[in-house]
Amino acid sequence: MTQTGVVYQSLPVPSYTVTSSSVLELEFKADAIGYLHAVGWDVDDTPWNDGSQPSNTKFRSAGAGVLPNSYQSVAGGAPASDGYVKYVVPIGAALSGSSTATLTRIFFNTSGGASSFRNVVLKDFPPPTRPSTLEVRAAGVTGEEELELVIGGQVAATFSNIGGNAYAGDFQSLFHTFAAPVDIGDVVVRYVNDGNTAGGVDRNVRIDGVGVDGVFHEAEAVDVFSTGTWLEGIGVMPGLWQQEWLHTNGDLQFGSAAAPGVLALGTALASVNESAGTASIPVVRTGGSDGTVALRYTTANAAAIAGSDFAEGSGWVIFGPGDTSKSIIVGITSDKTYEPSETFQVIVEHALGGAAVNAPHAVTVAILDDDEPEGKVAAGDFNGDHRPDGLYFDPAAGTLSVVADLGLGYDQSVWGNLPSAGAAFHWTDFTVGDFHGDGRDDVLVRNSVDDTWSLIVGESSVFHVVPVDVAPA
Repeated sequence: MTQTGVVYQSLPVPSYTVTSSSVLELEFKADAIGYLHAVGWDVDDTPWNDGSQPSNTKFRSAGAGVLPNSYQSVAGGAPASDGYVKYVVPIGAALSGSSTATLTRIFFNTSGGASSFRNVVLKDFPPPTRPSTLEVRAAGVTGEEELELVIGGQVAATFSNIGGNAYAGDFQSLFHTFAAPVDIGDVVVRYVNDGNTAGGVDRNVRIDGVGVDGVFHEAEAVDVFSTGTWLEGIGVMPGLWQQEWLHTNGDLQFGSAAAPGVLALGTALASVNESAGTASIPVVRTGGSDGTVALRYTTANAAAIAGSDFAEGSGWVIFGPGDTSKSIIVGITSDKTYEPSETFQVIVEHALGGAAVNAPHAVTVAILDDDEPEGKVAAGDFNGDHRPDGLYFDPAAGTLSVVADLGLGYDQSVWGNLPSAGAAFHWTDFTVGDFHGDGRDDVLVRNSVDDTWSLIVGESSVFHVVPVDVAPA
């Protein structure tokens, strides 16, 4: 941009957000009588006519309000070989506090002669960095443990022969000053010399937490990811364990963004054939699969009894990193005896590794008996001829077979009109006698499904079922 004999001139610029660290750099050259007197800037982009001084209401210092006389004086450096002088104008210094403003036009005030500008640049200098003070509170088991403090992926400090008393919770403060500000999400405490001492004592270390510039962050916080913690029933697996101990070489990553997810039973109702040997209960993981999580479960009796119908148990179902589906396996006992379906429950209690537990919290498992039902045999005078007959009940078909002594040999017939055996009926506990008082024997039976009693009354070649209210003593 070149001007000749023009005192006031403006230069439009793309909208630029001015902060406290913003500066304007430019190079200016004038003839023998010209010089750069002042530089200003406009934040509302209201144009004026070049060559005439703008009014005070149009010429502003980035966000600081209207300035009388419009100007901010500048001083330049030594001229370059081609006569240009570099100027650096701290325009951000005019801001109030932490405010910002949008700059749209730069204004130049020169005096006399011909002048020209080049390399007009707006930029921000980063604010000066401040150091951070970090405190690692740790305790060793043997006094030989060694830790590394890792910041932003780089080892910033090493601490050897960690003192204190890990079992008593007597922690030692280990300090380090880092040259730049530190975010807790960039901090890792790493255990690096697991093993045994010369006397055979296992080295382990306990971390109380990390302080950054006076703000303390607990190692047991929900966002601390461990890769060296041992847990009973789980072992050493990476996860959000909310534990202070490092039992093997590994890290405590503070401020972790890991998403462990949500665990839930895949169903509230399940069934299994008695002969299958095991029941498989699905468990699903949604909403994230970072790290290792574990779900605690236990079995509970209902009509089915642990030890005789299924294997009593409790434990953890463990999801490794990336796993989204697992199963709880329960052993089923096959007794080879026909009986009605029975149920038991599997209950989930809580999770480790930062995962939440959603409903359902229990599943009812029905054990379906797939054994062949056993027939029932009884003797009596069912046709009233004073000769003994035989009775056979087939629960699978729901029929009664009578073998009658007719004096000329035995004749087998099937008497019907009985409810079919199945989910609602399972006849058992036969008792034979002339309960009806008609000279013919009848049969008193118990339905083991609902524990009710019925009288099967024989009339010629037909049986009728008559419910009774009271079982025999």
